Amino acid sequence: MNRDSLSVETIICPNCYAELSAAADVCKHCGSSTSGPAGKAAWNTPRLRDKPWLMTILVLHLGAFGIPLYWKARYPRSVRLTIAVVSILYTIFVALAVAWGAMQIWRFVEMTT
Repeated sequence: MNRDSLSVETIICPNCYAELSAAADVCKHCGSSTSGPAGKAAWNTPRLRDKPWLMTILVLHLGAFGIPLYWKARYPRSVRLTIAVVSILYTIFVALAVAWGAMQIWRFVEMTT
């Protein structure tokens, strides 16, 4: 293979990890710089909220109330949207489960008195 024929066609945004054209200077998804010191600093700076295990724990404990926090994570927009939808569905499920449990306890109390 000729060394001159190798070229980079796409790059990954250092802020939101979206796939971009190699010629892009600014990410079309999040607006951050893809080159220069700002992009390199953002890429090298680890953020705790970008860890998948932490996102899982936050969804389980915060549910839909954590959507503003989920939205600031450095995941592609589609992943952040999926996390938000899952957290809303999870919150609805938990609310229904708590209501069902409360009704069962109420029925039990009614039967014993």
